[in-house]
Amino acid sequence: MWIKAKGQHKVHREDINQLRINSALVDKIVCRWKGGDAFIFGR
Repeated sequence: MWIKAKGQHKVHREDINQLRINSALVDKIVCRWKGGDAFIFGR
């Protein structure tokens, strides 16, 4: 589920958190991916 891109905040943090909680409650894998992590992208 794509929530936002840098500089394009269209969904409030509270709504994002609720989406993450609801997804986790129905046995979906939930991950918060932060862009710009040099360790992840540098591999």
